[in-house]
Amino acid sequence: MLSELNRNLHEQIRSIYAIRSSLSLHGWDQECKMPLGGGSTRAYVMSELAGVLHKTMTDSDFLLKLEIGIKEAEPLSEWHACLVAMQRDCVRKQRIPLDLDKSLVHAASLAQQAWVEARQHGDAQKFLPMFRQLVHLKREEAQCLVAPGQSLYEALLQTYEPGMTLAALEPVFDELEQGLTSIVEELRASNRLQPPPPFPGTFPKAKQAQFLHDLLPRIGFEMSRGRLDESAHPFTEAMNRNDVRLTVRYQEDNLLDAYFSLLHEGGHGLYEQGFLDEWNLTPMAEAVSLGVHESQSRFWENCIGRSREYWEGEYPLLQQYFPEALGSLNLDAFLLRVRAVHPSPIRVQADEVTYNLHILLRFRLERMILEGELGVDDLESAWNNEMQRWFWLTPDHLNEGYLQDVHWAAGLFGYFPTYTLGNLWSAQIREAMIIQFPRYHEMVRDGHFGPIIQWLREKIHQPGRKLSSVELMRSATGMELGAESFLKYLRERYLLPQ
Repeated sequence: MLSELNRNLHEQIRSIYAIRSSLSLHGWDQECKMPLGGGSTRAYVMSELAGVLHKTMTDSDFLLKLEIGIKEAEPLSEWHACLVAMQRDCVRKQRIPLDLDKSLVHAASLAQQAWVEARQHGDAQKFLPMFRQLVHLKREEAQCLVAPGQSLYEALLQTYEPGMTLAALEPVFDELEQGLTSIVEELRASNRLQPPPPFPGTFPKAKQAQFLHDLLPRIGFEMSRGRLDESAHPFTEAMNRNDVRLTVRYQEDNLLDAYFSLLHEGGHGLYEQGFLDEWNLTPMAEAVSLGVHESQSRFWENCIGRSREYWEGEYPLLQQYFPEALGSLNLDAFLLRVRAVHPSPIRVQADEVTYNLHILLRFRLERMILEGELGVDDLESAWNNEMQRWFWLTPDHLNEGYLQDVHWAAGLFGYFPTYTLGNLWSAQIREAMIIQFPRYHEMVRDGHFGPIIQWLREKIHQPGRKLSSVELMRSATGMELGAESFLKYLRERYLLPQ
């Protein structure tokens, strides 16, 4: 039983997470439901909420209670881990002045709205002034957070991947780049870098939405604790473990865009719903890092969703639902579209093989922007040069260029590496599961996902933030962070006969 001090701490932590939940809800609504005229007021409301959160998290009495609570708690207990994680967040928040914290939220809200308008009109001038101000504020934030020996970029990376260093990250990324370029060159030499053929029919948006809504429970997502909506850029927003919002976007000529977005966001949603209810609205009902979060979405989207065995079970259902578009396509013809490898200007439409090259491109450009080596006005030309180097193409318009992602408009510098970390860890999870479940491939074919979900909950979801991301994945898979499992997985799927 918790002491009076710890009961009080527990309530204060829940109060902090309630404020964060409100901010998340405002952010989700801004992307999905808010009328166009509400933008400036919404930015103000979110800024004020951020101010309340900042004051609450940096209250000296609360920080003192946290310190005492940590000393009194059993060192290896969940409660100790909860308090330590909360203290880490509060100390980082304390380093950022209140006015800067509010300005960051306000600027990011306005920049995201300007990003939407810029995409609609194909005119970056509607976005660049807001973006320039946001970059300036992110540099200020990084200067507040930077530790001795860290770069400004590394300071922001800690926001999304606590404990990760560039010294640990860059060798893995270099190994990955070499492996990926080798695979791409082998596919290119054998004339297997081909765009997917178009579907012989269309997929009405309303029917797609209904099919995907029905698909979510089949992979274990509880609709009583979540919902599915449409947005300009697919995302997941969790208010808490019992209110998880997923979004996708639809293309009527290509079902796969929404389908794989759904599996991706569904993986995120399963993570958010998988925490223990007793820890709801605390750090122990929160992802340890965004890299681990991404491992869940990539596991469902790619390791399961692009496997042949998955479609052996799923494709007949899809054909029944869309007979006009799919009735004449056999499974092999459909898989040509699912697993086509072809350089694309759009990250979220990229295949498994080239996807991480998109992340490496963004990782390097955003470091240059933050460190002042690349000006905002030079971003378009730098982007186009890198696209030529990595993908042998130049975007036709800005929505295929640096305006395609919302991340920089939201101020999420240091976020992109977590996507690649998630891909690497997803392959390790798959490898560990194949060892754990000798009938793994049959389970996937039969849609028997219960044991898989339970494994994920016990090994990855329910520990919350008790371990670091590297420790958690080592505990779950028995492997260290590296590119070997992922590259092996890609070679088996795309270079070996199926």
